[in-house]
Amino acid sequence: AWKKECSLLLGLHNPGVDIGALRHEMQAIGFTRVWLLQELIDQFPQRAHFWLAPSRESLDVSDDILKAYATLADEKSRDLFVALLDQRLNAVTEGLPRPDPENAYLPPDLRRPSGALRFIDCGAYVGDTIENFRRLGYEFAEIAAFEPDPAHYPKLAKALRTERASLFPCGVWNCTQQLRFVSNDAASHVASNGDTMIQVVALDDALSGFSPTFIKMDIEGAEDVALLGAREMITAHRPRLAISAYH
Repeated sequence: AWKKECSLLLGLHNPGVDIGALRHEMQAIGFTRVWLLQELIDQFPQRAHFWLAPSRESLDVSDDILKAYATLADEKSRDLFVALLDQRLNAVTEGLPRPDPENAYLPPDLRRPSGALRFIDCGAYVGDTIENFRRLGYEFAEIAAFEPDPAHYPKLAKALRTERASLFPCGVWNCTQQLRFVSNDAASHVASNGDTMIQVVALDDALSGFSPTFIKMDIEGAEDVALLGAREMITAHRPRLAISAYH
């Protein structure tokens, strides 16, 4: 009886966990009130933090959401977009795809990149993306890796010592300057209240002549600015782009 009376909050942030399947599993064993963290934030918006925002923030930009939906080129992307909105606005998880972190930047239904990659890794962390590419059978002709967090950079350097790689202890931006930075493990990010200062650079300035074939960016909300700083190389070389947009 206690399972029907108590509320169970699923506060998971693991991208490899199917949160919808887990909620159904909890309901199957008798929990009738199973809440997602998003629903808690809606009730206590003062606890919002970074990407975990109350749903009304999405409603306030509904025109932009509709414009974004209209730009998507295929039905699969549109279905995913709607499913993510449904989860954020209504806590509905049934439409979300099964998590597949291993193929986050290399979806198996897209054409496989050919040849050794000339790879730019923005937000390289400790080299986990590069290691995952290795496991999937990719080779690198050359790597340029950017990681501004001093806690991660030494681990990145160790992970890439066998690759032909140039490492930059910098963030990626649309120009060269110094910005305040919050060091927070995998969610480190530029912020005006940051506890430290980092150097940021534009890819066009830092990598003149690099000729990339693949650019990955997972830089906690700075992606749109960083893309502007890579406009010249993207126009000239037309690399494959894997850009995190959920921020």
